Amino acid sequence: MFKNIKILLFLSLVLILIPFSSIHADYKTYVQLNIQETKTPNGGILFVLNNVAPLYGNYESFLTNYDVNKGNPPDYVLEIYGMPTSYTLLGKYSLRSSRFTYWDSDTGGGVNEVTTAVIQAIIPYDVLKPSYLPKMLNLKNNIKTNLTALPVTGLKTLFDAMPKCKNENQTGSYALKNICCPKLIPVNKTDGTFVCVKCGDGICSSQESYTSCYKDCAPKTVAVTESDTTTSEKTFAESMIRYIRGTEAFAASVLNSFFSNIFSLFSRK
Repeated sequence: MFKNIKILLFLSLVLILIPFSSIHADYKTYVQLNIQETKTPNGGILFVLNNVAPLYGNYESFLTNYDVNKGNPPDYVLEIYGMPTSYTLLGKYSLRSSRFTYWDSDTGGGVNEVTTAVIQAIIPYDVLKPSYLPKMLNLKNNIKTNLTALPVTGLKTLFDAMPKCKNENQTGSYALKNICCPKLIPVNKTDGTFVCVKCGDGICSSQESYTSCYKDCAPKTVAVTESDTTTSEKTFAESMIRYIRGTEAFAASVLNSFFSNIFSLFSRK
């Protein structure tokens, strides 16, 4: 019985800790391209790369790799080519137009169209090495537009200027968009900041607690050996047997006394 309880507790702990083990495990560097999309008077589309912003974190779910055989076709395809010598295709990403907004109400719905809007595209930083040329492909007319890209050397300058991730026991601020380095998790403080801790190393540090890192700060349990378990179960069983036997003797004496009194009453009559 005790062995089964220990197994259930272990499985429950594993299910609780699995999500924590994946936190920050896939942090990488990404690039956000802000592409201005403008409809011209003759109905064409003009693309201009407004700016490029560095990102660090887990943005894998924001990647929209283009696959002609999957899903609904996008409005545009962002193609990244290597430059200047190889000119090989490094990646293709599906993009939707940002000039349309959809609305719905009890009486119906509709679409609003604006002339100019900005499309945000996120791609891995590694795709841009050693240098790159982005092109926008309009699937409606198969016209490609070259975008004037920021050189990779300029991107590296942007990344170097970014606030670095916080190491173990360092304090970060959500307002400043700080993050913990990979394999660390943030522990919130009351003033809107956080401390980065290494949850899962087996050490319950002063910055960790039962709620923030159960894996390191779980209540300690006393190990029970097989012999101890057997002895405990045997002792418990023997105690129950003695209790039942004592109860049986007591019940027998009560019944004997009861029937003796009844017999005496009838004998007097």
